[in-house]
Amino acid sequence: MSLGLSIESVGEISNQFLARHIYTFSQAAKFVKELKYGRNKNKVHLTEVFYDNCGTCSTKHALLKQLAIEHKIDDLKLYLGIFRMSATNTPKVAQTLKNIS
Repeated sequence: MSLGLSIESVGEISNQFLARHIYTFSQAAKFVKELKYGRNKNKVHLTEVFYDNCGTCSTKHALLKQLAIEHKIDDLKLYLGIFRMSATNTPKVAQTLKNIS
């Protein structure tokens, strides 16, 4: 898959990126990477990532995967990695972890 892929108006997620003047998959990946970490109010609808201006690893990756699906790109793979997060090893999520414990 080419990261220079042009985003076309072919679905809900594509249209959300285009509405934010994001025109390539590479720009979309950068946008998602720069979003702050945070749980979305509604995890069922991926568009919440745009409205909440944040996402978890899962919702951010799922958003990019859905963008690929809308463009019929089937060679983008998602991999699951699990690790125990703490305020020490992941200081940027310390407040979030404190709020949910």
